[in-house]
Order: sequence, then C-alpha cells, then structure tokens
Amino acid sequence: MGLALGANRPDALVQIALVLRRLAAALGPLRVAPLYRSAPLPPATGADFLNTVVLAESDLAPEAVLALAKRLEALAGRRPAPRGADRPLDIDLLFHGAARRDDPELTLPHPGLRRRRFVLAPLADLAPDLPLPPDGVTPRALLAALPPGQRAERWPPPGEEPAAR
Repeated sequence: MGLALGANRPDALVQIALVLRRLAAALGPLRVAPLYRSAPLPPATGADFLNTVVLAESDLAPEAVLALAKRLEALAGRRPAPRGADRPLDIDLLFHGAARRDDPELTLPHPGLRRRRFVLAPLADLAPDLPLPPDGVTPRALLAALPPGQRAERWPPPGEEPAAR
C-alpha cells in the first residue's frame, strides 16, 4: 500500500516524524521517501507543505487503513476545515494493492495519485518502477508526463540541514 503524508503548519517536520512512528507501530516496517516542499493546491494560499510517501505491507483492509489515517490526523490536531485550509497533518491512502473502491468515503486508487507532483516525485524516488493500479503505469512514467506548473522540490535541498519549520 502507498500513503501520502503532508503538513503545512510550523511544526510540520515534527508531525511527519511522529506519524511515521505511529504508522510503523500499526502497519509494520515502512519504506519512506525523501521529503518534498510544495505549494498548496489552488485555491489555497497558505504556507508550503512538507510531503512524503510511504510504502507498507499490512493485512489491514483498506477501510481499516483509512480509519487509522483519520485517527492519526485527529491526534495531530486536524479538525474539519474548508478545502485548502492549513493542515497539521494530511494522510491519503493512495493505493492498497490492486484494490478498487469508488464510494464517498474511499476511492482507490486515489484520484490525485496520477496528477500531483508532490505525490509522484517522492514516490518516484522511492519506487520509480513500481507498477501502479489499475494499469501498471510507473511513478517514473507518470512524473515524466506531468505538465509543468506544479512546484515540488526536495527538502531540504542537498547539502542543507533540515530545520524545524
């Protein structure tokens, strides 16, 4: 399964580190992509996000993973807010094996998986040739096909130390 993590509050780095520990405790070993810094999706005008992607193997059903994600977001202080609002933590279930879902609570694969640079760039760093559902196209190919215009930069830039943000 693949999960996208993002946060854009001042303690974003701390929140991502905490949720990685909590996810590992619930799901088992994680493969974690490098961090990326990205602009919030329009029409949002808030602070930049820190984003990463994790891969995990677990026997949990997709609905159980979604429930876990919602609990972890709540633990981080996330409350219902308008679309585009700042977020202490955002967790999206990108895919869960070949599972397909299309209901109000859960869509698999995630509809943003193929069009968001802040998801595809870290995923391509982690597993560039991973065949993604439903058709086996790889993160590398999807990233190369994205039109210009979305900013997602490795963070921290090579040679710089991460600082709490």
